[in-house]
Amino acid sequence: MIVGGVAGGAAVLLIAAVGVAVLSGSTTYGTLAEDRCEDILFEEDFSSFGGGASVNIDGEYEENGGIADSHVLECSVSYGSAENYEHAVQVLVEIHEAGSTGFEEAAEDMSDEVRDLESELEPGELGRPSGSSDLVDTTGDAMWEHSSLGDEGVVMAMPSAGEYMPDMAAAFFREENAFFGIFAGQPASDDFDPETGIADLEALGGQVHSSVQDVNESP
Repeated sequence: MIVGGVAGGAAVLLIAAVGVAVLSGSTTYGTLAEDRCEDILFEEDFSSFGGGASVNIDGEYEENGGIADSHVLECSVSYGSAENYEHAVQVLVEIHEAGSTGFEEAAEDMSDEVRDLESELEPGELGRPSGSSDLVDTTGDAMWEHSSLGDEGVVMAMPSAGEYMPDMAAAFFREENAFFGIFAGQPASDDFDPETGIADLEALGGQVHSSVQDVNESP
């Protein structure tokens, strides 16, 4: 599970095993009533990352499209008229059968990785993990916090590590058997504040969760 880019690492990260967090008032997930990302997510929720540019949402929900026949929603959010990996948001949601082996393994793996991250870098501290944690793989600095969205979620921000590298932020959490991952990249800026990046992704994670919950069809 690696966070250092937006697209390629994102899919591997979530489908391998993503964050664990239980939200109050949570519900079991079955399937989604809509299969097009543009019919699930709202453009206005992503506008704050666009710098005034138009918001474009693409992607779909696929049943039995993930590991161990899990259901996967994979959405790409781009800005303006051209795709740009330095300025994009990716949303991944993976729904496991509640109590399945795949679900249990994903939850256990993520718990282990959060403990590794805790041993490498204090929450709220801007620093460079030595490499024991697979949650963050960057040649630059990173900051992370436990997610307020759940019991064991994480949210992090990584200032640009070099030329042509975006400022990055990501959030991972679970509600019951649904695993969420949100990844945001913005053009590098000297004004990027990791604490603000973490807060913004935390807020976006809540909006994504609400949108997906609205189309959930409980088993």
